[in-house]
Amino acid sequence: MEFSNYLDLPFKAGIGVGYSDYRLRDGTSEQGSKDVAIGLGIDYFVRFGFGYTFRSLTSTVPGANPQSPSSPPVMHNAKLPADNLGAIFEIPVVGMISKLNNRSVQIGDGIRPMFDITVGASDKNIGDEVNYSNADQALPLPRQSVLGWSLRGGVETLQEGHDWHLLTLTRAREASDILATQTVLTAGTTAVYSFAKYYSSVNQGIDWTKFSSLTLVVR
Repeated sequence: MEFSNYLDLPFKAGIGVGYSDYRLRDGTSEQGSKDVAIGLGIDYFVRFGFGYTFRSLTSTVPGANPQSPSSPPVMHNAKLPADNLGAIFEIPVVGMISKLNNRSVQIGDGIRPMFDITVGASDKNIGDEVNYSNADQALPLPRQSVLGWSLRGGVETLQEGHDWHLLTLTRAREASDILATQTVLTAGTTAVYSFAKYYSSVNQGIDWTKFSSLTLVVR
């Protein structure tokens, strides 16, 4: 829903809501998720978007009976929240100059330059460790932090009310880190996995060498 259709605002703003419910069965195991997503976008010289997904995960897996290890396997159940949040910030540099000067910046008949700076970040699977019923050990939820930026430049034209990017060159980098640790202890020949702790995305640090790309698109 776009607010500017109903309110007299000096900028464009909108909100969206989504819902999903799925189940995945694999033999005797079952994984499920119920998600409610909310997104907010604002376009006023710069563009800003924020999204939050409320997730409820369920997991059912077979495992040993802790009361009687020699008995047939029993089903272990887990249910926990695992929310996602993210934000993106885009600066259309040439567009800002055009708005401030009240006229379009052009380099030819209907041809305009473009240059955008974009920064985005997200945290995924924000929740508690996974505890199955009658299980001895808790498992770390694979919490993840992602950070990225891009620079995009090129030329565009306005045809039939739409912007057409004739030539774009994009330089982008993205990195992610798992914000959980799990230690492995050995008891004879048996490996015992022990959940250590979660890290915050601020304290963990990001390795920028993990992903980098350069893209050229000609239309």
